This record gives sequence, C-alpha cells and structure tokens, in this order.
Amino acid sequence: MNKKIFIDCETTGKNPQKHGIIQLAAIVDIDGEIKEELNLFCVPPVGKKYDPKAAEKVPFTKKEIESFPQESELYNRFLETLNKYIDKFDKNDKLLVVGQNVQFDIRFINELFFRRNNRFLFSYLTGPFLDTLSIAAFLRDLGLLKSENLRLETVCNELGIRFKPHDAIEDVRATRNLYIKLVKIVKKEMK
Repeated sequence: MNKKIFIDCETTGKNPQKHGIIQLAAIVDIDGEIKEELNLFCVPPVGKKYDPKAAEKVPFTKKEIESFPQESELYNRFLETLNKYIDKFDKNDKLLVVGQNVQFDIRFINELFFRRNNRFLFSYLTGPFLDTLSIAAFLRDLGLLKSENLRLETVCNELGIRFKPHDAIEDVRATRNLYIKLVKIVKKEMK
C-alpha cells in the first residue's frame, strides 16, 4: 500500500519558534486515491508574532485570524486524521510526506506537536520527504522544465495547473497535481 500525505501550511512568519501556523491543509492519498482532505485554521498561540511580510501574502486579515479556533482544535483534528490512517506503533505503516518546500511546513508542524507535549510526529510520517521544489529543480536542470523560478505558482502555470496561491488548501491541491505531473515527466523520460 502506497500512503502519502501532501501538506501545506500558512504561517505568521518563517521561524517556527517565533511564528505560528494559521492554516494547515493536507491530503491523505492512498494508492493514488484521495482519502481525505483537511483544511484547518487556528489562531497562533499567545506569544507568537505576526511578520508583516507574511501577513501580506495570506488571504486573511489579522482580525480574521484572531477569530480562528484555538491551536488545540487544529492539532486534535490533524492528530485524529493521522490516527485514522496510520498505526503509529507499526514501523512499516507511515505516511510519506510530499510538499512544496515541505521542510518548512514540517518544521512548523513538528513545533506544534512539541507545544502539545507530543514528540511522536514521526511515528506517523516517514521520509526522506518528497519535495516538488527539488523535483522541479532537477527537471529544470535537465532542460525538461523552462520556469524562470521554482515557486509553486510559476511551475504550476508552466504545466497548466491553475490555483489561488497562498491559501493552504489551494496550495496543497496544486502541489498534489504538480507532483502527479512531475512523476509523468520522469516516467516519460525513463522510457
């Protein structure tokens, strides 16, 4: 069984120690079929700052963010989903993580788990992570992509994937579609 989780977060900045998650979106994909989509929101915990540059990119106002549910609700719902698809005690039953610049998102999610006194995120997830950014960079280096940069929106546009960027659910859907198209390019070249 091939289990993947596509992940994307919108945050109040770039540093998981200083900033918080405001939106976490995920797609659980088992054997190429979407089993579940998550689109979760939360207000960052007390003490987490808002970087003005990050605030410019997200489609939510600070006032809207402050009306989101507490972080505990996002955490509980995400953990409930992981438990639904993974036996955390089975070392062979893990979700392979896929995302665009996915290390960024994993750092924030790991910090979220630490704040909730849970050190076991990787009882559910496995790596090495599949990063569409790295895959696209490799294909561009081979001359198979022509994008002037490797931003999700740019590469998706080149491959005909349209979406509204900087909304985590839109980004994670686009990332899954991008991953599928990048895999097709690789398979075509291997023939």
